[in-house]
Amino acid sequence: MGVGDRYLERMLRVSSSEMQILTREEADRDLSGFTPAMAEWLKARCGEVSERERDFVIEWSYYMSLKEKPYAQLNDGQRAHVAYKSKLATPEIEKQYLTLANKEASVTTCRNGTLYRERERVRPKDEFEGFQEMLGPDGWPMIAPGQR
Repeated sequence: MGVGDRYLERMLRVSSSEMQILTREEADRDLSGFTPAMAEWLKARCGEVSERERDFVIEWSYYMSLKEKPYAQLNDGQRAHVAYKSKLATPEIEKQYLTLANKEASVTTCRNGTLYRERERVRPKDEFEGFQEMLGPDGWPMIAPGQR
């Protein structure tokens, strides 16, 4: 199931009548994200954003979101940030930012849709009896109690 040898050995040493709880650090370090097989499947299906690309988008996101706002709506810290970054920004940087931000959004949308469709494909058909599917505020399907 993609848990890794460290946890497989721990699971086999604990009897079925006992329980061993992971620390927060262990769970965060070893069990967050996707299993390697799932990560590769999603990468093959949806592509990926490299760490360097993600860092670039993060670095420029705040500036890009502030630069279009009217000056009067910005606080002093935001004005200073815009003034500093505008000295560094070039049309090429802005174009690269838009390209990578769109790529990141596309990969995220593909992953979410792929995972949703896979969940629908493998879930037992009566798992949500009495519930209805509807679109949530973010535009993605969600399950809610049915109308009575």
